[in-house]
Amino acid sequence: MSKIPFRSPATEATGALAISVRKGKAALSKTLTLTGLALATLLVSNMPASAGPDDGKIVATQAHIDAPQTVWENNSFSLYAKMARGEQKAALIPFDQSVLWVGKGWSVPSRWSGPVALNQYIFTVPDSPTASFLGEPGQHLYMAPALPIGNHNPTWTGHGADINIPAEQFRDSTFTLDLLEVDGPGTVEFFFYREDRYPRDMERMLSSADPDFQSVQLTPGTHTHNYTTFSRPGRYEITYRTVARSHDGKTIESKPTTAVWQVGGQKPLEGDGTATSTSVRQAYDQAPAADLATAGYSLTLEPKKNQTQDGDDKLTDITFTALNGDLRGTLSLYINGYFLTDLAVTEGTATWSEMLGSLDSKIQAVFVPEGKQGARWISPVLAHIPGATASLTSSQGEGSWPQEQNDPANTTLPTGHYTPSSGDYTISMTPSGIEDYNRVDIRFADPKFRGFIKGGMYEEASDKNPWSGCDAHIDNGLATCYLTGDSWLNNSHAIFTVVPHPDMNARSQTHHLTDNYQLGQSYQGKGSLELDLSSTPSLPASPPADPTAIPSPTPAQPTSTAQITNSPSPTPIDSTSPASSNPSAQQCLAPGLENRYLISEGHIDIKANLAGGALSLALKDDSGAIDRRTIERSLEDVVLAVRESAKFPRTAQLMDPALDFLGEEGSFFYGLPQTQQTGLLWPGWNTQDIDYSQLAGPVTLHLLPHEQPEGGNYGVYEQDFAGKINMLATSFTGDTAIDVDFATHVHANWVFSQPGTYTFDVYYSAPLPDGTQAKSQTQRMVYAVGEKAIQNCLTAAQATPASEPTSAPEPTGQPTSQPNTEPSLQPTGQASAEPSLQPTSQPSAEPSLQPTGQASIRPTWQDADESVPAPSGGAIPATTGGQNQQATGGQNQQATGGKGSLASTGAPVMGIAAAGALAVGTGVLALRRRQR
Repeated sequence: MSKIPFRSPATEATGALAISVRKGKAALSKTLTLTGLALATLLVSNMPASAGPDDGKIVATQAHIDAPQTVWENNSFSLYAKMARGEQKAALIPFDQSVLWVGKGWSVPSRWSGPVALNQYIFTVPDSPTASFLGEPGQHLYMAPALPIGNHNPTWTGHGADINIPAEQFRDSTFTLDLLEVDGPGTVEFFFYREDRYPRDMERMLSSADPDFQSVQLTPGTHTHNYTTFSRPGRYEITYRTVARSHDGKTIESKPTTAVWQVGGQKPLEGDGTATSTSVRQAYDQAPAADLATAGYSLTLEPKKNQTQDGDDKLTDITFTALNGDLRGTLSLYINGYFLTDLAVTEGTATWSEMLGSLDSKIQAVFVPEGKQGARWISPVLAHIPGATASLTSSQGEGSWPQEQNDPANTTLPTGHYTPSSGDYTISMTPSGIEDYNRVDIRFADPKFRGFIKGGMYEEASDKNPWSGCDAHIDNGLATCYLTGDSWLNNSHAIFTVVPHPDMNARSQTHHLTDNYQLGQSYQGKGSLELDLSSTPSLPASPPADPTAIPSPTPAQPTSTAQITNSPSPTPIDSTSPASSNPSAQQCLAPGLENRYLISEGHIDIKANLAGGALSLALKDDSGAIDRRTIERSLEDVVLAVRESAKFPRTAQLMDPALDFLGEEGSFFYGLPQTQQTGLLWPGWNTQDIDYSQLAGPVTLHLLPHEQPEGGNYGVYEQDFAGKINMLATSFTGDTAIDVDFATHVHANWVFSQPGTYTFDVYYSAPLPDGTQAKSQTQRMVYAVGEKAIQNCLTAAQATPASEPTSAPEPTGQPTSQPNTEPSLQPTGQASAEPSLQPTSQPSAEPSLQPTGQASIRPTWQDADESVPAPSGGAIPATTGGQNQQATGGQNQQATGGKGSLASTGAPVMGIAAAGALAVGTGVLALRRRQR
């Protein structure tokens, strides 16, 4: 995607509230962090004596969930829901045993949201042409957010793929997740959204209503965080498959797999995966019939009366009453014939407040009395018109049993091989007239051709990743994307690749539109795809062992869909640098970095573990650069590479004083996005496995700079939708500790003002209930920023500095629950002691942030992109003058939206996905910067 300035309002966060209910009463089973107001709203009416169609299943909600997660087993694909389950941190749950619940949810009040908890379950359609597929501006949709703030409420979902999927053995290295069909009361959309970024504000992923957006490309080891919206609440069944073509043309596909989403209503009753409830129809058939006229039942819809929380003005009160004030029983509500929720009727009444959306709907209620004290009743259809009041009574008689009416906009994706009538296409790139964007159009002669467009503007034709990228679906024979057209792209290459969907009998093709782009000019071209006229049969979803089948890269472990399975567990850390199982892995040769492997793209986390009051530190590596599996290794096994494609200009939208160390406006810096972007590293930190009940406060991540390039600084920050910077850690001010208040998985923006090598002393600490501090071992983290630093890492011969850089303390190798001394940031000729977590006036104390008046000792190199120790006090002077250096790749497009930021997911996702920027991300976590 085109790189647009960072927009990053979020961090990944875990979750806050879990409520379980028993038949006949509500019972609070777990209460984590959430406002009391939200809690009171969730603990509404008593639960019914009979339950809904998914009671007894495993409920996936209020957590970090990948659904579907594509898994490679038995030489084919399988789909699961991936989430924490009991002590399993990444369990694979069969979809027939689970239900995904999207209920109401609110943020935790914070500096991001202010003192009021904001709703996180209602998406309002923006007034943007790119959002027209969602409905009219101002309409309201039920939402699973891409950016939950301070928790995972109501749920935080995306989709993903295991790292060991052998994409290189598929045609075009491509495999896709297909949304085959949706059965539900409304339409479903999956997308990324960045406010005020027109025409790049909305990026569609999957849609229940448009066949050209019912497929999305997957990448091994990745996952998204995106918006998922529903035009109405109710029960949805969404059927997926994952599909690829082998090099010999055979189709490899999963079985069609159906995920159930319960949107709105009360949380289904948690179970072990087996639906146990008596069906509403069976309960109704067994209930007594009586005179409905004398029963005096009524059903009413009206705007919510008691509005106490954000979003309550969008709710409708659904109320059932009876003349008999002692009446008890169960009321089941339906919308357009689909189950919505069950309510316990007590003292002759039941009420539920629901966000019914901005569309007209048909509401019905089925009442089953308890015992023989009342009459069963199927209400006639009651029309819901947004904002209006409507009611009916039992004296009007009974209606027919609720009949499911699938939203007519939902479409079924056609599958099977298709040979296009022609492989011809035309391509154009012209100034769009919108800010500084160029519009790229690729039109195919056959409008039924399905697939994707990749590419953009490259510094060199051989580069792997573009400076400014294009990532688009082919919609009704046309793919359109917008790329920055700024002057810094002059002389670059415009290259685009057509990637057919696996069902298409056609080969991919790369089109070089121009090798000398000039601002303001237009370019046109023509091409023709090679058609594969010999259609071959599909492989079965789970093929038997066959010498012609694609082999699994590791021995496949058969997974029964009848039981919950573990996702592959991370391998324990080896104290020695592990051998690589990836033949393309790159190993450093530079002095001091020998045997470290280079990681330049993919997902990694600095992970904390707690056992017996002792903290430990590991790098959770999902990148696949070294091993095609998830593995926990030492930070000292790797060098983290920041490619030239991560180079961005500091635009007017990035002029917050907190970022002044990046230089003047127009200066270039290097940045890694908060949401995953193809071709770039995606670093984060992870405390998800920490039991915070064993601690007396937050877990703190320490990122102490050891060496930095001359004039260089680093920063780790978040940015909200209003453009406000929340700097979490930076060498510019010496604030290098980040407090993480609860179990979470966080991604933020990492920025570097200069190319060169940056090294950090990294450790975790946390207070224990006995008043002591737990502290992990210290590990040396190395970033190679820019191509020269990366090549220096990979080269054995390297210049020796005039003065030796400061040595960091040797890692203890073992976690300890006792405090240690922190290394001084003042360079010395001797190794400093272990860091102290409490400042003192002793020589071993943590350094003051105030200048000492002493000259720092700096080694001297000829080039500015070599490393020097961080000076005294942790504060490094800001870069001035902007450097205005010649771009060598990866520059960012000029910001065009109002409240610009390092923008992306995943992402979403929100966030969010590969929009090519530093980044809309995940949900905002209650992180506190520790003043050092």
